[in-house]
Amino acid sequence: MAEAVPPPRERRSWEAPSPFLGEDGSLILAAYEASADAYWLTFTCSGERGCQRLVDLGFRPAIARFGRTMTIRGIANRLRCSMCGGRKIVAQVTADTRGSFARDRDGPTPETRANLLPRL
Repeated sequence: MAEAVPPPRERRSWEAPSPFLGEDGSLILAAYEASADAYWLTFTCSGERGCQRLVDLGFRPAIARFGRTMTIRGIANRLRCSMCGGRKIVAQVTADTRGSFARDRDGPTPETRANLLPRL
């Protein structure tokens, strides 16, 4: 006998939308502003003809360049790969996996300050 599958959870009408979600449904840059030393954006040139190039962008340089209300997906839609010219750019938020002691001792990782520079 087949088990009954519960219906999908519906969004409650009393739940307010998150102030950190943009119009396209992705997070705005201001959501990571307070923890900019522990997170950064990694953009990848992907797709069938993509060159798989990785480029890092820190949240502080991203906010300075695009503004606090720009979404992560909005940045990816604006980018073009400078190596192959591809427009299929995938964005991901990358976290500094070091412990807080190492972050305090060594300071923020260089990627948190990166300004669209390619990885070597």
